[in-house]
Amino acid sequence: MAPSASPRPSMAPYPEEPVQELLKRVAERLPDKTAVIDGDRTFTYGQIEDLSNRFASALASSGLAVGDRVGIFAPNCVEFVIGFFGILKAGGIASTVNS
Repeated sequence: MAPSASPRPSMAPYPEEPVQELLKRVAERLPDKTAVIDGDRTFTYGQIEDLSNRFASALASSGLAVGDRVGIFAPNCVEFVIGFFGILKAGGIASTVNS
């Protein structure tokens, strides 16, 4: 079989920063841009950043240590997003189960 004439398309480089840092950067640049629509509720990147920071702080205050595993069992909802980012920001490992 002859080799393909077209080269394999190149892929975009994988970001070297944690996903929670990507959220932070987007929230800094576009704080009022819609990030999540959950039924009749709408949340901006700034709100998601703030709420996930608050959750991270609560987890740390409750004794979560870097590397601790935290389970999230939730449907597709804004609380899932906030919890996921909050766990990562607190240094935890998010173990997700989407219900």
